[in-house]
Amino acid sequence: MAWLEDDLAAMQDTQDASMLDTCDILTYTSTEGSVNDYGKPSPVTWESSGVSTECGFGYIRAVSSIEALDQVATMRTVLRLPLDSVVTTKDRIELTHRFGAEIASEYYKILGKIRRGPTCLTCDLALVTDGSDAG
Repeated sequence: MAWLEDDLAAMQDTQDASMLDTCDILTYTSTEGSVNDYGKPSPVTWESSGVSTECGFGYIRAVSSIEALDQVATMRTVLRLPLDSVVTTKDRIELTHRFGAEIASEYYKILGKIRRGPTCLTCDLALVTDGSDAG
């Protein structure tokens, strides 16, 4: 079965080499039970890991406003991360580079489950458009 392990390692190397984008995984932080000066629950925050992670960002397809149940048409996106990435569904993603070129940061929330395949982690994303919970 060594040939199977060699094939899997080759596929994982190819996957890693195809991740041409860069992101920062923003870790969800909550001070549960605490309140601000006005007695309102303290807001959650997302803290930068300070580490740039190679990733693969891609658009799946446009979602119509009827399908999205709002007034704004959006693009469905998917993110590929290395297998050893530490990420939860509460975290946020700050996309900083596309195809090696620096871009104005875009913030995304993770939709649904994070899936583990044989070569990488994948998750669906939604753009955080108003910045109120971007981190």
